[in-house]
Amino acid sequence: MSIRTISKLLPANRASLRSRSRKAPGRTPLRASGIRIPIESLEPRQLLAAQIYVTNASTGSTNAGVGVYSASGAAVNANLINLGSNDTYPSGIAVSGSDVFVSNYYAGTVGEYTTSGATINAKLISGFPSGTGPFGLAISGSELFVAQGNGGAAISNGSIGEYTLGTKAGTIKSKNPKLVSGIDDAGSVAVSGSDLFVTDYALGTIDEFTTTGATVAKPLIAGLSRPEQVVV
Repeated sequence: MSIRTISKLLPANRASLRSRSRKAPGRTPLRASGIRIPIESLEPRQLLAAQIYVTNASTGSTNAGVGVYSASGAAVNANLINLGSNDTYPSGIAVSGSDVFVSNYYAGTVGEYTTSGATINAKLISGFPSGTGPFGLAISGSELFVAQGNGGAAISNGSIGEYTLGTKAGTIKSKNPKLVSGIDDAGSVAVSGSDLFVTDYALGTIDEFTTTGATVAKPLIAGLSRPEQVVV
């Protein structure tokens, strides 16, 4: 069966989204780069409403940011979120309802924006240790998971942080920056049910943990060269 990765569903009510339990029965968790849905199961209006969000790094005079495109590839707004050209490297993105979360490795921040491009809080998460920064993002209900890496060094200072979104937009209710620690260079994270899958760029592995931070398999997959992204 052919499938296409859809990065945004029809707008959801933010309040109800924020109040969901991570393990709420009957809920399918949101994932790092969207939800995989068989095209055959989509109604025409759903397929037309689907949009693709793309991060773009700055090169020379080109500003970094996030663009949004239709499912057919047409530009809806190629400069939806403008992060500027200085100290900007959008290294991860997650979309949930009407919210877009973007990690900026160079700035050491994770920002929250709306799907229409408005800034909610450009520094929703900050304060990463020196020499590290945020890379991949994954969201499940009100839980935002952040992969913290160092850019390629095998020195075990990478981690996965868990941040619970507050009821009020642009706030964090609680946080655990070291939900999973001891990863050499965490570059990407994907969540599926109660499992987290993490790329270790420096060691060339994929590790599996639970959403409570317990190790399931480290490594789950080994012998890779430089794994960048993982989706489930």
